[in-house]
Amino acid sequence: MKYLSMVLKKYGEKKTGIFLFSVGAFVGLIFSRIFKGLYWNKLDLLNAGYFDFIKEMEINYRTLRNYVLWKNFRNFILIWGLSFTKLGIGLISLMILYFGIQSGFFVSVLIMGYGLKGILLVLGYTFPQIIVYLPVLVLSFQGGYWLCRDLYFSGIYRKSRLELVAKYIVFIIFLGLLLFIGALLETYVGSFFLIRILGLF
Repeated sequence: MKYLSMVLKKYGEKKTGIFLFSVGAFVGLIFSRIFKGLYWNKLDLLNAGYFDFIKEMEINYRTLRNYVLWKNFRNFILIWGLSFTKLGIGLISLMILYFGIQSGFFVSVLIMGYGLKGILLVLGYTFPQIIVYLPVLVLSFQGGYWLCRDLYFSGIYRKSRLELVAKYIVFIIFLGLLLFIGALLETYVGSFFLIRILGLF
């Protein structure tokens, strides 16, 4: 924690966040290659029959929408919930590292499995919702860091804390609305785009 504080003080939260994500992505890339034998034949992403199943299935948009909302708001609530605790900065840093590992592993597996066509799959699974998700995620991590810092490490009084929390709640609600829009994009536009991409495989 002391080392993290030193890094944050020296480079700021933006550069530190980028560094943590980059380290995580690199670790995910290495893991995907070192442990390839443990998962390669078990992933649906590497199964052509799975793609055929998705292309032919009739999408229940209500079920898909509810799943997408649950998946996204689970992480959103977790990030902001941790931000209200004294351990928020350290835990948020671990989450950034984890998201980096996930991203590096995901992209690496698709490129190993499909070559340059794997980039199309990355787009298929992330576009257009990433246009909304990425800014919301970045602002949530950055805002969560600011909130935790101001609550516990800036020496503000209790009354000021209440005012601070009230301001952040408005900010959180705004980001939540954007996240909801992103979830609708993923459900109704992203699913259509993904099926068209899968038609190339």
